[in-house]
Formats: sequence, structure tokens, C-alpha cells
Amino acid sequence: MRPATYNRKFSTALKVGSIVIAQPFWREEIYRRSVILITDYSPTGTRGIIINKASNIHVYEVMNSPEFKINKRIYYGGPESVETISYLHNLPLIPEADYFGNGIYYGGDPMSIEDLIRRDTIDFRKIKFFVGSVEWTSGQLEFEIADNKWWVSDIHANELFNAAPENLWTLKLLQKGNLYGLFAEVFDPSLS
Repeated sequence: MRPATYNRKFSTALKVGSIVIAQPFWREEIYRRSVILITDYSPTGTRGIIINKASNIHVYEVMNSPEFKINKRIYYGGPESVETISYLHNLPLIPEADYFGNGIYYGGDPMSIEDLIRRDTIDFRKIKFFVGSVEWTSGQLEFEIADNKWWVSDIHANELFNAAPENLWTLKLLQKGNLYGLFAEVFDPSLS
């Protein structure tokens, strides 16, 4: 029997801008200790970006333009649409960006980003670049939440841009009073 008290500490209201936090001991490495920001939520399905899996690849290594020497690590957003680079930011002046609430913006006019980079006026502490995404078919994520695979919560810009990515899963669990966050460094029995 699952301890139902853990779910009461988390929201069940899934929406664009929510995060889903992986339950401990996932078997698939991609989702183990993942925090995924929901970027699209509709009757046809759900899409999100894993926000806490930084790669060893820098943005300038995947950009096709040599003039953009962006020395920031790119994040692994998920196994779908891996040919697409997206970005989350806290730059409200970027036109056409989707506002998710809590100071978090998604996308926007790429020419504006390029212009800020050219003029060297962009604050790289307020932007993260991602390759790939996660997708669920209609009702699939809701089923996985009901099956206790994910916890639903929220996130603020200061957490997204200031917390070390490898600590974000633990941070979000501890904020909600979930004791699994205390055991982030404990051996995962699914690895044996």
C-alpha cells in the first residue's frame, strides 16, 4: 500500500508552468530524479522540458552561428524533438515569449535574443537553453500522476535560474516536506 500522505503535500492541479517531480527509484535513467516543467497542456497531450539535467555540451557547440560563443551548458530537455533548441528565461522584454507565471518565460523572438547577444547586453544568469523535450499522449501524464509516478508542484524563476541543477529535485522535495529529499545521496536499490 502506498503512503497517501506524501501526495497531500503536492498540488494535483496540472497546468502550463507546473512542474512534475519524478518519484524516487525510477528505472529509466532519463527520468530518474527529473524535474519537468510543463510547457504545453491540452486535450491532445502534454509536453514539457526536463529542467535539471545539465549536459557537458556548451550552447556554442550546437549553434550553427559562429558569432554566438555562448559558453553556457545546454540542458537535456528530453528524448523528443532533439533537433530543436528552446530556452527558458526571466527576460520580460523578449517579444512573443510565453509567460508561465512566477517570473518564467518560454521562447520568444529568436532575433531579439540574437540582438542581445550581439550587443553583449544579455544577462546569461537569466536564461537556460535546452535541447529536446518530453511528450505524453492525451491523458497519459494524468494516468502516471494517479499511478504515483510523479508529484505536481510549482517553481519560481529564482529556483530555476539559481539552484544547482543537480540539487533541484532534492530542493523541491524538501520544500514540500517530503522526506525522500533527505535521501538524495542514498543508494538507489533499482541500480543493483
